[in-house]
Amino acid sequence: FNEFAKLGWYDKGEINYFSNQKNRYHKLIEYITKINSTGNNRLLDVGSHMLQFSIIAKELGFEVSCTDVEQFVNNKVNDLRLKHFNLPKPKILPSSGYLKHS
Repeated sequence: FNEFAKLGWYDKGEINYFSNQKNRYHKLIEYITKINSTGNNRLLDVGSHMLQFSIIAKELGFEVSCTDVEQFVNNKVNDLRLKHFNLPKPKILPSSGYLKHS
């Protein structure tokens, strides 16, 4: 939380989202570690959005790859986070029809 705050939040909604999701992030890392019998530390974060989970996983020693739709991949806040936490640029997923605005 403090590292995100130093770099700046995307908006107030992201602060609320992080606060609401931090327990889920913790449980997810715990579960991944528990079922990872091979010791493989590579993780693909599909729907990485603002990189919150990706950064947590990276800080815990996972080799993280990210992917999301273009609107979440290409923004200044994520660019700062990618550089600061030494994460690779997320791959852009093609948008589905339900994401397109008419």
